[in-house]
Amino acid sequence: MPNGSPEPYSSRAYIYAASGKNQNIDIGFSEIVQIDESWPVISLLKANRKGAMTIGQQLRSKYLLSLEGNDVASGLKWMLFSNSVVIMPRPTCESWACESMLVPFVHFVPVAHDLSDLSEVYEWCTTHPRECEEIAMNGRSFIQNFLDPAKESMICDAVVSEYLRTCEFSVDQAELRPIAIDPVSVRRRAQERAANGEYAVAEMILGLGSKRFPDWKDEYGDPIFQKDLIKTLLNQGRVEDALAHVPNDPSDNMPGWHKILFARAFENMNRSAEALPYWIGFLETHPNHVEAQDAVRRLTVSV
Repeated sequence: MPNGSPEPYSSRAYIYAASGKNQNIDIGFSEIVQIDESWPVISLLKANRKGAMTIGQQLRSKYLLSLEGNDVASGLKWMLFSNSVVIMPRPTCESWACESMLVPFVHFVPVAHDLSDLSEVYEWCTTHPRECEEIAMNGRSFIQNFLDPAKESMICDAVVSEYLRTCEFSVDQAELRPIAIDPVSVRRRAQERAANGEYAVAEMILGLGSKRFPDWKDEYGDPIFQKDLIKTLLNQGRVEDALAHVPNDPSDNMPGWHKILFARAFENMNRSAEALPYWIGFLETHPNHVEAQDAVRRLTVSV
C-alpha cells in the first residue's frame, strides 16, 4: 500500500487519492472487501464509499473507468461493447477476451496505474471528441469478435483438442501440466489406478488415451485403450456402461475382441446364459480359438 509499504497490485487502491480532484469524475467504492484494517489509509478508503450504480446508470456517462481487482476487470467486456470510451491502465491480467491485445488510444484511453493523471486524461478526452468516438467504435468491434457462438464453439473445440494433445490432467495435483508422454506410460498409470481401486481415475485416463492414441493397437490389431476401458468397466460389473463404448450394435456384427471380453465377463459373473451367445459369435469368426471351443461345449451342456 502507499505510505511506505509495497505498491498495491490493483489500481482500485488509489481511488481514494483520485476522488474529489475533479468534479466531473465520479468514482468511489460501492463496497470495501479484502482489506487489512491496519492499513494507514483505511479511513480514506472508507470515506470514499458511494452507492452502487447499475450498468444502465453507468452507460449514461461518456467515459467509463475500468480497473482490475484481484485479476481481470470483469466489467471491461460490457464497457467495451458500449458506446462509451473506456479509460483504464494497461491490462496486466488476461481472460478469454484477450485483454493483452487491446491497444492504447485504439481500443481504450490509457491512464496511470496509480490514477495520478486521471484528471489530465479526462481533459484529453473532452478535447478530442472525434478520437474518442473512434476509440469507442474500435472497442465495440474488438469485443464483437467474441459474440459469435459458432466461432466461439470452434475455438473452444480447438483449445480442448490441443490440451488433449499436449497436456494431461493430474488428479493428484488437480492441475493441467504440459507433457511429452507415450501411450505405454499412459496405460501404465491407468493400470496402477485400477489396481488401487481408483476406477474413475483409470477410466478417465483410458478415455483420454483412446482419444490421443486411437491407432495404438495390440498384436491382434485391436485398439488397446478402448479394449482396456471396456475391460475396466466389465471388471466392475458395469455391463451397460461397457456396451456404451462398443461402436457397433452388440447384437449385430460386434467385432470379435468385443465379443470375447463380454463372454468372459458374463462367465465371471456366473451369467452363463448371457455368456454363451457371445462365445458362439466369437467362435464364428475365430473357429480355431481353443478357449471359445471349450466354452461353447461347456456352456451348451450347462445351459
